[in-house]
Amino acid sequence: MPLGKNKSKLLKMLNINRTGAFHCLMAILLLVQLFSCQQNKRQDSNKSKVIANDSLELSYENVLLAYLSTQDFKSAPVVKKKRNELLKDGYFEHSPYSSILLAYEYLLDDNLDSIEIALKKLEGQKLSPDLTVLKDYLGIRANFSFHDVTSGTMVAQIIDAKEYALAHESVFTFLFYNLLANAEYRQADYRQALKDVESWYHYHPNQTNPHVSQAYQEMKFMQYIALHDFEKLKGTLDSCKHYADVTKDSAIIMRMYDLQAQYYFSINNNPKAVEASKKYFNYLQASNTLNAYVYANLGKNFLNNNQVDSAIFYLNAGLRFIKKNKVQHNKMFYYKNLQLAYAVKGDYERAYFALDSTFQDYKVSTQRIEAEKIKE
Repeated sequence: MPLGKNKSKLLKMLNINRTGAFHCLMAILLLVQLFSCQQNKRQDSNKSKVIANDSLELSYENVLLAYLSTQDFKSAPVVKKKRNELLKDGYFEHSPYSSILLAYEYLLDDNLDSIEIALKKLEGQKLSPDLTVLKDYLGIRANFSFHDVTSGTMVAQIIDAKEYALAHESVFTFLFYNLLANAEYRQADYRQALKDVESWYHYHPNQTNPHVSQAYQEMKFMQYIALHDFEKLKGTLDSCKHYADVTKDSAIIMRMYDLQAQYYFSINNNPKAVEASKKYFNYLQASNTLNAYVYANLGKNFLNNNQVDSAIFYLNAGLRFIKKNKVQHNKMFYYKNLQLAYAVKGDYERAYFALDSTFQDYKVSTQRIEAEKIKE
């Protein structure tokens, strides 16, 4: 056979072998890819199994319950440290409780705008009833004020969330009764507030904790003061002091001076009210934990005891404290008592200024409530 023809046949055979080798290589690559896909599917399957780990979910729920069910509320750094510890196990970041705990950390840090951002990560996820309750609670807390009158829209939102929690027998139901009691107290509906305080304690999962028992008695004490129920007031104060001593918490024990001052005020023993109020003020000042309430209470007690100059001093100091620390606080109490104090001194110009400030503060508060009504 001629050399040229042999050469031609040889080249054809080589091309066939190359083509076969190419197809073989492609088949191998496809098998590798399919194997890889199967591995990824298995990994995804394993990942979903990890996310469905009920025992770990329950342990995270217990962490939240431990924080929320004690009156010895944790600080944001403590919660942040705990969250960072949980993130180390590699599972926690996939759990909805990661976002819940982050939102709680923001709440304690008074970083309210970030709460909604943290909760937004839960959208589209299938949540257990308890997780839904916690999401509702933290969402409400992001917009709830313990200082101003609660709007009707907010109260309706709390009631809806409470009803959902009750229907699903959530261990966190008690949280909403606390919010309702505070809202009703601000609305001067003290009898209903007292009922919700009782419900708060009834549904509380940690009734035997002395911090909880003390808080329960203190919340009742506030309602009895407002209702002028002097028959129950003294016994409730004694219970408050008893449980405060059991906690061995110096901050709570010293706060009993504030309650004593309110009790003495209610029975018109103004010198004793000033004495107790001053002790509590000095303690907070020494521990660098002063707040707007203690300035207001001390100023009011001085005014009731006809120590007008001292009343004016502490009421104005309280207003400066609010401004300096950018505290969200209703200033109407301050202005109303400053007006009285200046009027007693015959300083009618300052009395008029205080009265006008009261009106302006009231107008701002009213406009806010009306704006929320329009949103409904």
